[in-house]
Amino acid sequence: MSGAARGSLTEQYQRNTIITTARSFPYLTTRVEIIAHEDVVLSPVEVALQDVIQRNQQLTRALAVRPPDAKFLQMVLQGCVSATVNQGPLEVAKLFLGKSSTSFSADGEDTLRIKNSLRISLKEFLCKSEEAIDVNRRLVGPDQEEYQHELERSFSEMKRLMSPFLRPNSINAHLCLPEAASANDHIVTCGPKSAASMTTAAPVTTGGLCPTVVKVINYRQLYHPCHNLHDDGGNDTNFPTPNIGEDIPDAC
Repeated sequence: MSGAARGSLTEQYQRNTIITTARSFPYLTTRVEIIAHEDVVLSPVEVALQDVIQRNQQLTRALAVRPPDAKFLQMVLQGCVSATVNQGPLEVAKLFLGKSSTSFSADGEDTLRIKNSLRISLKEFLCKSEEAIDVNRRLVGPDQEEYQHELERSFSEMKRLMSPFLRPNSINAHLCLPEAASANDHIVTCGPKSAASMTTAAPVTTGGLCPTVVKVINYRQLYHPCHNLHDDGGNDTNFPTPNIGEDIPDAC
C-alpha cells in the first residue's frame, strides 16, 4: 500500500476532505466560517469507480456539444478508447471484477455494492463510447478514415475483453438492486437551514476560514435505465432512473 501516483490500481487510495461551512455558497463574502470537517479515505475500488464515472462524464459532455465538436470528441475518445491508454477501464475491470480480485476494503458487503456500481459504470462507459465513435464516424473526412478504423478496432477489442467481467455473480445479484440515497452518499445540500458540504482533494487546515472550494466529488455510481444486468436465468433486469445525480439520456 504505497499510495504512489504511478503504483498499481489496487494500491491507489485517495483522501477527500469534506468541509462543512456555516453558510452555503455562493455567499456575500468570499470567506465563510468552517464548522466541521471530515476526512474520507477512498479504497482502491472506490477510486477506480470514481475514475470511470469521470470518464463517463467527459463522454457525456462531448456528446452534448451542438453542433458536434470533432476535435473535442476525438480528444475524449483518445483518452478513453485508444489502445495506448494504460490502466484504463479494461484494467479496472480485470483487477476489480475478475475472479481473482479481492475486496480492497474493510466492509465486505459495501465492497460488493461498489463493485456492482463499478460494473454498471463500465457498461455505461461502453455505451457512451460506442455512441461517441458513431458520432465521430459522421464527422471525419477521408484523411481520418484510418484513425476512425483504429478507434473502432480498439473499441471492439476492449468490449470483447471487458464483457466477461460485466455479468454479476449470481450469489451477489441481490446487491445490484438500486437503493435510496443514504448518509454514505456524499450529496451536497444547500439552503437557508442547511450547511453546504464541500470537498477538496487535499487536507485543509482548521484555521476557521474556508479556502478556495473545488467541486464536490461523488464516488458512488448512480443506476440508470440504459443498462441491463442479467439475473441467474440470463434474463435482462431494467433498473429505474435515480432521483439524484447527473442527468442521464433516456436511451443509449
